[in-house]
Order: sequence, then C-alpha cells, then structure tokens
Amino acid sequence: MDSVKLKVQEEVRNMNLLKETVNRSSQLTKGMCTILSSFDDRLMKLERTILPVYHETGNLQRRQENIEKTLAQLDEVVQLYSVSQCVGPVVQKGPADNLTEFLGAIEKIQRAIDYFEKNNPHNPEAGILQSLFLTGSSNLQTEFESLLSRHSKPVTPVAILDLVDDVGQAPEQLPAKVVEDLARIAGWLQKNGSDTQHLETYAKVRARTLLKSVQGLREHQKACSGNSATLLHSSPQLGGRKVRETPPRRVSRKFQDAILRKVKRSDASLTSEPKEEIVEQEIEAYLTLLTAVCRLARAEHELLHSIVEKLEGDFLAQVLLPALESVTLEGEGLAGRVKRCVARHDFLNVLCLFPVLQHLRQLREEYDATFNLAGGEAGRKLPSLAVMLQTTLNKALEELVDSIRNDPDTKMPRDGTVHELTSNVMMVLEHLLEFVDSAGAVLAISDVVSFTQSRDPNRAALAQFVTRVLSALGLALHNKSTKYEDSALQAVFRLNNFHYILRTLRKSGLLEVVHSYERTLEQQYRENIRDQKRLYSQSWSRVLHYVLEVDRPLSPGAKLKDKDRQSIKDKFTGFNKELEEMFRVQKAYAVPDVELREALKRDNKEFILPKYKAFYDKYAAVPFTKNPDKYLKYTPLDVSNLIDRFFDAAA
Repeated sequence: MDSVKLKVQEEVRNMNLLKETVNRSSQLTKGMCTILSSFDDRLMKLERTILPVYHETGNLQRRQENIEKTLAQLDEVVQLYSVSQCVGPVVQKGPADNLTEFLGAIEKIQRAIDYFEKNNPHNPEAGILQSLFLTGSSNLQTEFESLLSRHSKPVTPVAILDLVDDVGQAPEQLPAKVVEDLARIAGWLQKNGSDTQHLETYAKVRARTLLKSVQGLREHQKACSGNSATLLHSSPQLGGRKVRETPPRRVSRKFQDAILRKVKRSDASLTSEPKEEIVEQEIEAYLTLLTAVCRLARAEHELLHSIVEKLEGDFLAQVLLPALESVTLEGEGLAGRVKRCVARHDFLNVLCLFPVLQHLRQLREEYDATFNLAGGEAGRKLPSLAVMLQTTLNKALEELVDSIRNDPDTKMPRDGTVHELTSNVMMVLEHLLEFVDSAGAVLAISDVVSFTQSRDPNRAALAQFVTRVLSALGLALHNKSTKYEDSALQAVFRLNNFHYILRTLRKSGLLEVVHSYERTLEQQYRENIRDQKRLYSQSWSRVLHYVLEVDRPLSPGAKLKDKDRQSIKDKFTGFNKELEEMFRVQKAYAVPDVELREALKRDNKEFILPKYKAFYDKYAAVPFTKNPDKYLKYTPLDVSNLIDRFFDAAA
C-alpha cells in the first residue's frame, strides 16, 4: 500500500514538472513569435527604403555603360575621320615592304568607307577614303604582277628531264614565300570584288614562262642531238649539272637503225632538196617534249590552285594554250613531213608517227586529268593531234598499198636479186609489227566479219593489212619480172623475192600474226618458191638435151662409123658450149641467201650430173676422136665444180 502511494506521489510530481515545462515552452514560443513579427516588420520597412535605391543604382550603372559605349563609338568614329591621314602614307608607299601592314591599312579604309556609306555618304572624307582604297587596290594589282614577273623563271631543261623521268621532286615554280604572298593578294582582290585583271596578268606571265620552259627544252635537245655521251654543262640555265644528252628511249632500237639506214642510202640526187627524213633524235625529243608539257601543265595547275582557291573562268587554259599550240604545231609539222615522204614513196619514215601516237595514248589519262580542268581549246589540243596523226597514218598506209600496185619504177636489178621495193615494203611491215597496239585505230578494215570475231582487234587489223600488202607486192613482182628477157632470170628474180618475203615473215613474227587471218599464206609462198625453182631448172634443158642418150649401149671396142663419131663430137661440143654459156650468164645472177643459193646449186647437180656422168662414162673410152681433150673437156667432177661457181660474179 505504501509503495503504491509512493508511486502515485512520484507520478504526480512528474506531471507537475511536465506542466511547468509546457508552460515555460509556451511562454518562450510566444516571445519568439513576437520577436519574429518584429523582424518581419522591420525587414518590410527596410525593403521599402532600399528597393528604390537599388533600382536607381541599376539605372545609373546602365547609363554609365551606355556612356562608355557611346564614348568608344565616338572614339572609333573620330578615328575613322582620321584614317586617311593615318594610313595614307602606308597605302601610297605600297605593299612591297610589308604586305601585312598594307593589308591591315586597306582593311581600315574599307571599314571607314562602310561607315560613311551607311551613316554619312556625302561627307568629304568618304571621297578621300574611296580614292585611297582604289589606290591601294591598284597597288595590290601592281605588286601581284611585280612579284609574279620577278620570280617567274623558266624551268631548266635538266629539271624538266628529271620531271619527265620521275627523278626527284617537281621543280619549284615559285618560292614558297612568294606563293603565300600571291595567295593573300589574290584572296583579298577576289574577296573585295575586284575585276579579274590580276588573273589575266597571272595567265599571261605564267603562259610566257611555260612557253619559255618548253622552248628551252627544245633548244637543249637540238644542241644535244647527235651526242650520246653525258657532258658537263656550264650554262647557268642548266645549273652546271651533268645532263643526259639524249632523253630516255621510247623508240625501238631496230626501228631507229632501219630509219638511219634508210637515210644513209637516200639517193645522192636528193641532197640539194629540203631534208625530210625523220630520224631517231627528232622522235625521241618530241616524245620527251609531250611528256614534259603534260608534267609542266600539272605543275602549273597545282601552282594556280595554291594561289587562287576558287578558280572561275578559263585562266588555266590561258596559261597552257601557248605551250600546247607550240607542241601541237611541231606534231603537225611532223605529220606534214610524213605526207611529203609519202609523196616520195618513202614509207619507212611514215612509221615515225606511230611512237608519237602510242605515246599520246599512254599520256591520255595524265593529260585528261589536267587539260580537262582547263577545258576549251586547251583540253582539245592533244586529242585533236592524236586524231590528226591517226588520219595521216591511215592515208599514208593506204597510199603504201596503192604505190605497190602502181609502182612506176622500171629499173630492175641486173642480177635478179631482191628488188628494192620488196626490201622496203618488208622493212615497213616488219617495223609496223612493233606498233600493233595502235594498229586497230589506224589501219583500214577490209574484212569486217573476221575483224569483229577476232579476240585481238589490233592484231586482226594488222593481219588484214599485211595480207593486202603482200598480195599487191606479189602482183607487182610478177609484173616486174616480165621485164627480163631471160626466163631463167625471171624465175631467179621471183625466187629471190618470194624467199626473202617468207624468211622476213618468219623472222619478224609477222607470219604468226597473218596466220590468224590467212592460214595458208606460208603454204602459198612455199608453192611459189617450188614453182620458181622448177621454172629455173628448165633453163638447163638446152644443156641437158645434148647428153640425153636414147641409143642402145655401146661397147668400148666397138667400131664407129663416121656419122656416129661426128654425132658424138657434136653432142660434146654442144654440151660444152651451152654449159660455158650458162656459166657465163648465170654466174652474174645473184642469190643473196646462202641457204637458197646452195640449194639451187645442189638441185642443179642432182639434175645434171647423173645424166652427164652416164653420157661421159659411155663415150670417154670410145675412140670417137683423135683429140679427146677438145671434146672431153669437162669431167663430171669439173661440171660439179663449175656449178659451184654459179651465182658468183667474181668467179
């Protein structure tokens, strides 16, 4: 009980303490609320006092900023009024000494002009500035031309030859600093709407320089023509370097030798006429020149692009056209000389155009990439040259066929050797094979069906052309052979020529090409050769008929009648006389091919000796004469030795 009371009392005390605490907390809360309400009132009063001051301060700051901006703009405007005085001396002096300073001065003038045009166009200062601007623009034009003219120098022949050979880097057209300055000037002139006078000037100067480079190379080639060694050149233009005196070969050695042989055996009567032969150095020099123009044109395009980024108009064409015209004019000159060679029936020189045409085809991708960018006439120059060369070659080769058919030459070799027409024609055909890749675009097609079915159109075109030429040549040789009165010499002449043609066809590889179109050609020539051998052997019939013995055998001891003895004498006398006459005539015949010559001698022996030996053996021991040395003049061995001396004028 007591413990319960104690607990109740304890709880009552705790409740009283809690009530006191709650009362104190309530009083503190009321006091805090009163303080906060007082703060709120005071803050509201402060806000009502400070806010107008804040707004006024902001207005004052904006006014200050506006004043500062206005002052700055006024300073700028004031400076614009003095621009002409400040930068006038710089503009009048020109950009030669300091291009950056000059361009900065021009920019200031431009800004001043823009201001006056917008705000005060009638101000006298605007006119002064406009005049200064025009002066500055003119000075930039002048500086552009001056820089370009001072530093544009022809590329040396040595550097061009290195460029052609892809040796080293491309030659520096202009110093890098000059290119940078030119690009800045050109950029400013284009940006400010200037006319294209500076680009026209650029085109004229660079065109003149490019043409001089090409002319310098041409003169270098002429000076070095005929020299195959390398010489140390002391000319400043050549840079004192060891130079190659001949450009890289692009014409086959065999073709060059053939042309030179043709030139050496030209008729002495032509020495007083203008020289039309086209020799190795000319062709090689022209091929080098074509490559050089393409490489230099590419360098000019790169240079122009580095100076003028956004190029409009045909200024690249203006740069390239004079050099292109010079080179194409030289090509047209070669074609003209070829036409004159055709008129003289000198067809070997015609083939000189094939390396040029072939080289143009090889350069096609390179010059298309450059010259198509140039466009216009410049882009058409070299393709037009290629077409002109194709046309010239086509007409010349067709003229070759006609000239063979209608060859007016009536002079015949006395000894029946290979006719000059044959050797010349085969030389042309042999070297035409070297340009088979270009033949399809040049040679006329007679059999279209065969041509379209061929896997290699170029070889097919060449095969048809060679077949036509050989047909015309065969007919011409037959007609020429009839000019000989001696039928044996006719046969020897045709035999020599047919054998030479067949041997050349085999040796050169032409026979394989022709077989793709005319498979029986070789067989035809073999049959012709056999026929001519047979016709030649008939010349021995006048000798042989004396020793053809059809009587019955005669014993050595038999007694002969006077009539029989005289008959035997007549036969030996006739044989000896005809044999000696044949030797006298036919030793002057020429069979230049050793194999053919020995074969003819062997055939003669096989044809004559067995019959003569039988005749000789039959009567050698018969006493038909008191003077056997007179009639038994030649033993079979003597006849054999005599035949060995045939076809030898020195025998």
